[in-house]
Amino acid sequence: MKKSWWNENLTLLWNDVCKAERAWHKCHSGCKKDLRHIFVEKRKLFDKSSQKAKRQFWYHSQEQLLDDQRRDPREFWKKIGKVGVGNERQKSIPMEVTLDDGTTNREILFEEVVNAIAKSKNGKSPGIDQLSVELFKNICIDVNFA
Repeated sequence: MKKSWWNENLTLLWNDVCKAERAWHKCHSGCKKDLRHIFVEKRKLFDKSSQKAKRQFWYHSQEQLLDDQRRDPREFWKKIGKVGVGNERQKSIPMEVTLDDGTTNREILFEEVVNAIAKSKNGKSPGIDQLSVELFKNICIDVNFA
C-alpha cells in the first residue's frame, strides 16, 4: 500500500538507495568500502527526505482539518471519521450478534450484557457519554442482587 506522504522524489531516491546497495553487495574487490560509504550516504539522504515528506504531509493535513473545523464542521467530522484508528475499530466492532450456528440478529440477552460489562477492564477512559466502566459494573451488581 502506498503511503499518503510518498512522492515521486522519494521513489527516485529509494531506487538510488537500492542500486547502491546492490552494487555494494556485488563487489568482491577493494572497492567494497567505498561502495558501502556511498550506500550509507544515499540511505541517509533518503531517510532525511522521507521524514521531511511525512512532516509536510501531516502538517498540511492538520492545517486542512483546522480549516474545516472553522469553515465546515460537518466536513471536519467526516474527515475525523476516516482517520486510521476509527476505520480499524469500525472493522472489528460487530454490528450484529452471530451465534455459533451462524444465525444472526437475535435479541441480545440481559445476561450477555452483564457478562460483557463484568469482563471489561477498570480504569479505562469513559466514552463520549462520560460514563465509566466502574459505574456500569456497580449498576450490574446492584441489579443482579436486587
